[in-house]
Amino acid sequence: MKILVTGCAGMIGTQFSELLMKSGISVVGCDNFARGTKENLHYLEQLSESNEVSFEFHELDLINGLPQNLLKGVDTVVHLADVVGGIMYVFDNQLDVFNLSVTIDANVVRAVANSNVKKYIYAGTACSFPQELQNSTDSMLYEKDKFPAHPESAYGWGKLVGELQTTYLNESKMASTVGANVIFHNVYGPWCDFDLNTCQVIPALIRKASALSGDQSLEVWGGGDQARSFINSYDISKFLLKMVTSESSLRAFNGVQLGSEYGTTINDLAKLILKEAGKDINAITHINPNFRGDIGRIPDLSLARKLGFNQEIDIHKGIKSLFQWAKTHDKI
Repeated sequence: MKILVTGCAGMIGTQFSELLMKSGISVVGCDNFARGTKENLHYLEQLSESNEVSFEFHELDLINGLPQNLLKGVDTVVHLADVVGGIMYVFDNQLDVFNLSVTIDANVVRAVANSNVKKYIYAGTACSFPQELQNSTDSMLYEKDKFPAHPESAYGWGKLVGELQTTYLNESKMASTVGANVIFHNVYGPWCDFDLNTCQVIPALIRKASALSGDQSLEVWGGGDQARSFINSYDISKFLLKMVTSESSLRAFNGVQLGSEYGTTINDLAKLILKEAGKDINAITHINPNFRGDIGRIPDLSLARKLGFNQEIDIHKGIKSLFQWAKTHDKI
């Protein structure tokens, strides 16, 4: 079996490629290092050697297309490459985020449709759900409620278009590929981006909390009462491996949401991180406290559980593990 992983040097891509190779599955990876790193790539190359499993890497920017020759002999494409960042980055770059996302996804699905690839897995996002369904900290999201569409951001809109491309791939009479959309909630874990200009909330807070001294306080964007369903990249990757190796039709997985069944507020997350950093858990300052965005979103995990999803790493265990990883890899 050979799997092509786009964004293989990113957080989820590195973790997923690791699980694939440890399972004896060959990987073809591509990345442009916009967020993925060569450190992650070198880890995968070493893993390939130690496990005696093929790992073939191509540095390329999917905005220019996915070369058809990369799909030769590939059984499944797992499209993880994405244009994403923290909330400030997304809202400051809406036009670019939307256009790049739609173009990249279109290029990948076009190449897949013109190939002999059997399975196509697209990484969607909870950000694509209508914002009016996310007005409380325990708002439950169901896949059937995606339309009428009204995402909060251009990022959510772009990823929703990517989901539609998967839908039309499945309806195409010319393509032999079966596609499935997997909806990720807030993913964090080892190999993540710690650049404060582009990283997401957990690594951003970890890095800032670790740098505090004296009576300094941790800056938190917004009011802090927003709640999110956080899921570790290991749990995501474990389920993706199940999808890749399952003998069941990929259509059974389409639309599945992956996340925690419990929401964690940003304030509680900040306190958890401050505690792990050995700081005063109440040393928090809110920047632009009137900004709230989506108040909360919790995934309906009915389909995920039916398909065998089990979250092994809760937010407490995950934060502790990520702190250790960040220290080991000189991120903090």
